[in-house]
This record gives sequence, C-alpha cells and structure tokens, in this order.
Amino acid sequence: MLLPDVGLVIDEPYISQILAGDKTWEMRGSRTGKREVIGLIKKSTKHVFGTAELYACEGPLSYEQLLVATDKHGISREKVEAGLLDKWNYAWKLNNVVEFETPIPYNHPNGAVTWVKLSNHAQQANKPNNSSPKAQQIVTDKTLSKQQPVNSFQTGTMAEKTDVPVAKDGTVFSSELARNGFFTVGEKGDEQKFRSFEDALHYLRNMNKAKWRRPNDKGNWGIVSAMEWR
Repeated sequence: MLLPDVGLVIDEPYISQILAGDKTWEMRGSRTGKREVIGLIKKSTKHVFGTAELYACEGPLSYEQLLVATDKHGISREKVEAGLLDKWNYAWKLNNVVEFETPIPYNHPNGAVTWVKLSNHAQQANKPNNSSPKAQQIVTDKTLSKQQPVNSFQTGTMAEKTDVPVAKDGTVFSSELARNGFFTVGEKGDEQKFRSFEDALHYLRNMNKAKWRRPNDKGNWGIVSAMEWR
C-alpha cells in the first residue's frame, strides 16, 4: 500500500481513541486547509500507526459546542468544563480510519511537531516488519544544508539568500530573529519556539506555508507568511 504524503503527530490517549473509532475530531489550536488522507503518527514513537481522511475543519468552536460534542472529540465533559479545550477549539474532522497491523517506522526530522512529510513509497503495512533498519526507513528527509548567517531580515541587505522564506513585505526569516533566545515559527495559536535557527528553519520547511514572527519597521513583532523561498 502507499503511505500518504504527510503524517500528523498525535499524542496519547487521543491517537488510540482515533484508531479505535471512539474519536473523530482531533482538536487543535488553529485551522488547517488540508483535505486529504494523512498518516497517524503516535508522538515520540517515530512510527505511523494508521491512516485517516482529514475531510473538514470547523472552528473556533464555542464552549457550548464543545460540551455537546464529547462523543466526537473524546474529551470528557468535566475536562471541557475545566478549560482543557479553551485553546484547542478547532475540530480537524477525520473519517475512514485504517489501523495498521504493524506500525511503520519513519525518519523523524528535527523540529517536526505537528506535520511530517512522508515519502510516498509502497509499504506492506499489514505484514510483520522483518526488514533491516535501512529498508524500514520510509521518510526521505533532505539534510539541512549549512546556513550562512544572515546580516539583516531586509532582502536588500541580506548577506545570503539561500533557501530561506521571504514574506510579501520583503522581510526574510534570518538568524537575527531570535527573541529572548528563541525563534518563533508556526501557525498563530500553534506557534513553536526553537533556540536553533536551523531547527526553526527545518520546521518552516515542513509547514504547508511557512509562517514566523519578526519585527516590522516600527519594532512591533507579528506573524508573516512566506510568499517564496530564496
């Protein structure tokens, strides 16, 4: 069988609930535009445990909507009342769930916490995995090229323009964008912080559209989206 192009990292107990058919909404802190079959990755295992069709996204859901949908998102009424879903109020809706008899290993790239790109190679998912570690590796992950320091986030004065995202206003993601020692990247509401510029850049490469925080010409920090890569 063919693995999907991407996999979604899901923590326990939620991934087991999805695979068992007890949970059809994966709750997240932001909207997703993906509408496709995805791999279901159990967090911290580096294995794909199954697939599902991500067919819709709804949100942000109100407190009342979350209370009456416990059978869909798998969070108890008590936990909803305690505020567990206050910041995780977008329902990523799943159906056609398939659980693999034997989970499939993959090479997890540094910094990938939500989406992981999976190579689209044929795999015998329902056979015991007796192949060598080299043969089992089903994700092709390009090694990050060594990034040269960028002297400015303004494109006109960049020292290097190699493989970094560029926003509509001409600003780029550079090694000078650390704030309090961290680079902040990702969707609003699901932002990730990295101390390493290379790890943050790697995360941006795995996003559907790279987004990061940077200061504008007035010094105010905000999120921008990549229009191109240079």
